[in-house]
Amino acid sequence: MGIILSDTLVVGEDITVIEVAAQGPAGATEPPDRIITFNIANPVVGQVLGPRLPVDMTVQRIDGYTDVGTVTFNVEERTAPNTAGTDLMASDLVADSDNESQSSFADISVAADNFLAIDISAITGTPSVFVLTMHVTVNP
Repeated sequence: MGIILSDTLVVGEDITVIEVAAQGPAGATEPPDRIITFNIANPVVGQVLGPRLPVDMTVQRIDGYTDVGTVTFNVEERTAPNTAGTDLMASDLVADSDNESQSSFADISVAADNFLAIDISAITGTPSVFVLTMHVTVNP
């Protein structure tokens, strides 16, 4: 499997969004997988706006970790960047220093032209970094 796309978007001083898409060998019939990563320095309680999605996607897994402490969060799909959206996970995930994952969702289909947003609802300790990774498949 070869990497065909890697885009980095710096969203303000403390947030970086990285998207990597992978595609199988020539002639593959499966849709490509994508990994969307949010690197958030010095996370605080509140909303972190993410990218507008260019294609329909299905969420396979969400991972989150911190350097110290915990960050409680959910990922929202939004039709507009500054309006409340629909939580992807049925309940918030508590990220800690040894990585936590979720592969069961309330909403696994994310529509093209919608936005992603991270809703951080609680923080313990003083993490200097919070990393969230979404594993998604592009819908054919």
